[in-house]
Amino acid sequence: NLNAGQTLVYLFDSSELSTRGEPESLPLDLRDESGGSEGDEVDVFVDWDGELKLSKRATSQLVYISANTCLQPASNSTSSSTEPPQLILYVSNSTNNTSPGPSADASQQEMRTFTEGAVMFNLSVSDDLYIGVSAANVSSEFSGIYNFQIAASIDTWYHTYNESNADEL
Repeated sequence: NLNAGQTLVYLFDSSELSTRGEPESLPLDLRDESGGSEGDEVDVFVDWDGELKLSKRATSQLVYISANTCLQPASNSTSSSTEPPQLILYVSNSTNNTSPGPSADASQQEMRTFTEGAVMFNLSVSDDLYIGVSAANVSSEFSGIYNFQIAASIDTWYHTYNESNADEL
C-alpha cells in the first residue's frame, strides 16, 4: 500500500540479470537445433582443464518493468468526475541515486507517469537497478490509499498495456 505523498523504492539486484541463475563460464553442454551435440564453431572457449565453456557476449541485459494500479484514492464527492493523480515510476541504475523519486536528481533517473493505471518501461542494465513508485499528494476531495503490483523481468513484460486500447482497461 502506498499513501499519497509517499514513494516506495525497490532494488532489482544485478545477480538477477543471468537467465541461467548460475555464475558465468560454468561448463555447458552445447547442442545443435536438433538437440544433439554441436561440433561447429560458436562462441566457445576451452579453459585450462580442457572443458568447453560459453563466453558471455553482452555485459548488459534488457530489463522489462511493468506495473498496474489495483486501488487508488476515491472521490469524496458524488458529483465530481475528477480522477486522482496517476502514480509515477522512477528508475535509476546509478549508485549515486539509490532512491529514485520526486526529490532525487532528475538527471540520474528516468520518470514515467502511469497511464490509466498502468506503466511499462524497459532499459538495458549491467548493474543494480533501483525502482521507485511515487504517489502525489492528493487534495481533500480524495481519500484512501494506492495499491499497485509491480514486476521486473529479463524475459518479457509481466503486465501489458496497449495505449491505443486505453478505454478497455
